[in-house]
Amino acid sequence: MSKPQAANQAHVETAAVHGEGRVEHQYGDVAMPLHFTVNFEYETLESTRGPFGYSRHRHPTREQAEAAIAAVEGSAHALLLASGVAAIDVVLRGLKAGDHIVADDDLFGGTYALLERLYRPVGVEIAYVNLSAGPDALSAALRPNTKFVLLETPTNPFMRIVDIAAVAAAAHRVGAAVVVDNTFATPVLQRPLEWGADLVVYSTTKYFSGHSDMMGGAIMMNDKAAYERLKYVQYAAGAVPSAFDCWLLARSIKTLAVRVERQCGNAAAIAALLARHPAVETLYFPGLESHPGHATAKRQMRDFGAMMSFVPRGGIEVARLIYDRVRLFTRASSLGAVESLIVAPIAGPHIGRAGTDNAPPAHLLRLSVGIEHVDDLLADLRNALGGAA
Repeated sequence: MSKPQAANQAHVETAAVHGEGRVEHQYGDVAMPLHFTVNFEYETLESTRGPFGYSRHRHPTREQAEAAIAAVEGSAHALLLASGVAAIDVVLRGLKAGDHIVADDDLFGGTYALLERLYRPVGVEIAYVNLSAGPDALSAALRPNTKFVLLETPTNPFMRIVDIAAVAAAAHRVGAAVVVDNTFATPVLQRPLEWGADLVVYSTTKYFSGHSDMMGGAIMMNDKAAYERLKYVQYAAGAVPSAFDCWLLARSIKTLAVRVERQCGNAAAIAALLARHPAVETLYFPGLESHPGHATAKRQMRDFGAMMSFVPRGGIEVARLIYDRVRLFTRASSLGAVESLIVAPIAGPHIGRAGTDNAPPAHLLRLSVGIEHVDDLLADLRNALGGAA
């Protein structure tokens, strides 16, 4: 017997806990079971005993995790992949020579490397545009052969805000699909499908996992035809996550909303400190009223997120001093975990953008704010910044 649906899954907090319950649990498990198997027994010469045959095609733990993440997103369909970059690659996999993409010019370095090193060499045309500048900037870049508009909002690492509805309206006029990497915001804070996006992608390694212990990606959509096409690519290309990673993901989704709420609260307090600190030259955080995308973020997001970047006064030597002096902020790449993280993007996640016109400066520092007590995080930053002043 299937576990009954929660009475009200309109709220993301409830969907996070109960969304996976749409899938039958054979023994009435409260926690989602983990199926450690690659293949499944055939009952006859022609058919298996159940709906599963080989795990690259279908796997019960993966399908339960897909149900869980779709419930949180509020999407009709979800596909899980082995990484966030794999998810973007699956979306783009049908492109051919002469097709055109418009991409935001402030993208995750791994996405930039994927476009430049795998897609441009086979003849895919790519235009980079500051999509936060408004629909006119996008309209000028669109062509009849534009297949996708690819963006992040907030962007990584400059935290720019893109008006999803405006981008979707412009892109759809030429028949282009809008793909939003929503990794920074998560569906707790922003649901791009509701603003006109066609596809939403995630690195589930980040906030969805939240514990720095698994890697994965996801594609979310409402269109059945897109789902069927991408599901075949998922199977044929084979970049599927392991059963254990799917189980970890579904487990972690249950606490996603409460983690993000705590992280946002901590981030707001940290942003307030950095915005007035004499050692900080520029702070990039959409929660600031002075941020050029603040009004758009306030309209399309539930909160402003827990990511921010800042440029310290004094250049690279001061950035190194701050980096060396932090104690609670772990010096590591990635983001969205329970522990707070600090990284110089150009030295890690954005090394793929090194040497480009819009590469992050070497002394830009990016913070991913965790769930520690906010007073301890503030004290850690005050100590690090005080040594830099």
